[in-house]
Amino acid sequence: MWLESSKDMDEKIKFFLKMSRDKYDKYMCKTYPDFFSNRNLPKTETCMCWGFDVGPGWYWILSDLCRKLTIIQKASGIGVIFTQIKEKYAGGRFYNNHRRIGSTVIEWNAEENDLWDRIIDNEVNTAQDLCEYTCAKCGEYKHDVIYIGRWAHDVCEKCLLKDRPDIKEALEDWRVRQDIKHSTLIWDANKKELASLKKINDNIYARMEKEHKAFMKKYGAGKGIRAKNKEDNK
Repeated sequence: MWLESSKDMDEKIKFFLKMSRDKYDKYMCKTYPDFFSNRNLPKTETCMCWGFDVGPGWYWILSDLCRKLTIIQKASGIGVIFTQIKEKYAGGRFYNNHRRIGSTVIEWNAEENDLWDRIIDNEVNTAQDLCEYTCAKCGEYKHDVIYIGRWAHDVCEKCLLKDRPDIKEALEDWRVRQDIKHSTLIWDANKKELASLKKINDNIYARMEKEHKAFMKKYGAGKGIRAKNKEDNK
């Protein structure tokens, strides 16, 4: 999924953040009518009846995906119909079906059709993955999905604390656990054990840094590993 320059991206995010859910709904259905042709069908026929069930921080991601799918549709004659747009486990879920659009004269064999299907799937999967690293509320980049109480939050730390100031202590514990990713046992550790693990973790990084500095002092940045191996073999 290619992205524009930082300035263009900031403007695009701001543009969509200003939209209410209803306004975004109308914008997407008007701009990409083929993709959301079943938006107003009853729930017995499609889950798109629930609309665009994602935060405003992800609006630009779905819009960009549809822009790319439009290009693919023009080139291949194969498009998609979205059947549900929602968040799940702090990631985007853009469920869809592929279909031939209109009375196209383009004829693809089975291998070529499969290739176009995989191209479409790749774009959809990339957009869904991008949601995991984007705050669903403010659209800012977030490094990790926040798990608290086995619940995955689709927002950044700043937005989470703004909405849930009561969760501050739990968020601090989560940060410690993020710093110590070497063992799954940390999820069951209490505060005292977490503090000990954090100290051990910091000591490990301090030792690694000390050893690296000693290595660079002895062999120099210009000598590198090959020079080290050559000297070791003397």
